[in-house]
Order: sequence, then structure tokens, then C-alpha cells
Amino acid sequence: MKKQKATSNDVARLAGVSRSTVSRAYTPDSNVSEKTRQKIYKCADEIGYRPNALARSLISQRSNIIAVVIGDLINPFHALATQQIVERLRDMKLVPIVFQIGQDAATKEYWQAIEEYQVAAILITALNVTEDVQSAIRGLDTPCILFNRSLAEVDLPSVAPDLRQGGHLAATHLVKSGCRRIAIVGGLAGTATAEQRMNGFLSGLEQAGLEPFKIVSGNYRYEGGAKAADEIFSADTWPDGILCANDLLAFGLIDQARKAYHARIPEDVLIVGFDGTPNSAWGAYDLTTIELPLDSMLTSVARMVDNIVNDKPTGETEEAFACRLIPRSSSRRSTNR
Repeated sequence: MKKQKATSNDVARLAGVSRSTVSRAYTPDSNVSEKTRQKIYKCADEIGYRPNALARSLISQRSNIIAVVIGDLINPFHALATQQIVERLRDMKLVPIVFQIGQDAATKEYWQAIEEYQVAAILITALNVTEDVQSAIRGLDTPCILFNRSLAEVDLPSVAPDLRQGGHLAATHLVKSGCRRIAIVGGLAGTATAEQRMNGFLSGLEQAGLEPFKIVSGNYRYEGGAKAADEIFSADTWPDGILCANDLLAFGLIDQARKAYHARIPEDVLIVGFDGTPNSAWGAYDLTTIELPLDSMLTSVARMVDNIVNDKPTGETEEAFACRLIPRSSSRRSTNR
């Protein structure tokens, strides 16, 4: 037979106090003496009582629960960012709950369901914040923060990398490495992140007086990189440099280029990725990449969340942090060409 859970009434009887006193003992800054509070905690431990955080938040209209709204985790960077966000929130004694955006994410009901948890704030890390999603979140009473992206269309605090600067840095690196026929494999069409990276690539080439050798659409996926390789390397003339909108695209492109076209990297073509995922350092790729400033973004968003939880002004409403180049052998000009 399943053991019945201990309740606040059980704690109150054991401690010789009222049920409301038990409730206040678990509420920060409440008017309960420290002696009484510790007595209640001891009695609760004895009978295995655990307070219902959600119920308390419904009463107080405040909670230490933070909703983290994510997209898919196929991209290793998104998985890493989600893990570190959760760890950072736990270090702050906050309770993260992860919600994954699906086809229902555009509905008001989806976001209202999140609000029903009485979360203190919502962090949105998902890639594709569509117009319908933007419309839905405008009607929320809960503070929202965009992480790893910014959107001109919505007036929300955001913490993001300077993707245009990163794209410009990548293009300039290939130009300085001697490349003149530079192809671009773009990200997911219609997303702000893909547009910002592409603008950076193009501005870097324009500064050097170059036009893109070829532009191929991608989707930020490994399979998209492989398809891009077919389109690029099946031509009679190959580029001498390729800019990829993320590392996962670069992995797919490299594998297919080697397998199907016997392309040598970097002897035949130099390649630069984007995101700075740990996988980019793997020996099979040793990929030069543009590293996103994850640590700086985490520190900034933690400050914003802390201000929200403690009813302080959030400060800066939009912060963009510079990316940096991590050079490796995939873009190192070989002397044996």
C-alpha cells in the first residue's frame, strides 16, 4: 500500500503551531521567528514533509520557478547552452522547468499554460520565434527574456551574440588566408540568426572587394551540410574557401566532401564553422569556428533574472556580445598544395 504523503497539517500538529505558521516558515522574509522556523523544519524532516512550491506560488503570486523555452537540441550548441542555463539557475537557488516548442507553440494556450505555473520569468532560447509566437508572448504578464537571439519586432530584453560581427570575422579570416572563391552555406531561411550571420559574411567579403563564389541554402543540420557539399563539389570549379552558418553544417559538408568527392581539407578548400561547439575540436574535423560568447551571455541573463525575481529593474534591455575566432587546421593554408 502506498504511503500517504505528509501534509502541512501534520507538521503543524507535531510542531504545535498553526498551519499558516508552517506556510510562512517556508516563505522568504515572512514574520516567523528563526527559532520557530527551525522547529518547523525539524518536524518536517522527521515526517518527510516537502512543501508544495507551486501551491505556495499560487498563494503569494511569486515563485522561484523559471521557465526555459527551448527548440530542438539537435545542434550541440543548443544542448550545451540549455545545460549551462539550467546549472546557472540552480546555482542561484532557482528552479528551472524546461518547455520545448512544438507545433502548438504559436497558440496563446501554450504560453498561458506556462504562466499557470506561476513562473517568475520566461527565458526563450528557441531558434524560430515566428510572428505567431511573437504575437502570443506580447500578451503575457510574465517577464520574458530572449537568450541567444534578439528580435526587433518584439520589445523584450535580450542577451545575444553579435552574429553580424562574427560573420564578418569569419569572412575576413578566409580572405586573409588567401581565399578568393568563397562559398557560403547559410542557415535556416526566415530566421533572424541566419540573416544576421549572412549579413556578416557578405559585409566581410564586400570589404575585401569580393562577391560570394556561391551561396547555398542550409538548415543548420548535418544533412543540410551534406546536401550543400553535393551542390558545391559537383561543379567543375570548386571554391577555395567555405563559410558555414554553424558547426553542424560544416561537419556534414566535410564528411560528404571527403567521401563523395575526395576533397582534401585544407589542401583543396578552407572551411570555417560557426558556434564554437566542443565537437568542433574533434580530430576528424579540427574545425576553425566562430565561438559564441556563452559565458558572457549566461552572466548577463543571470543578472536579469535575479533582478526580476527580486523586483529590481532589469537594466539593459538588449546586450550583444562579440564573438571570437578559434583558428584550427580546417582553415590553415597548406604549404603542399
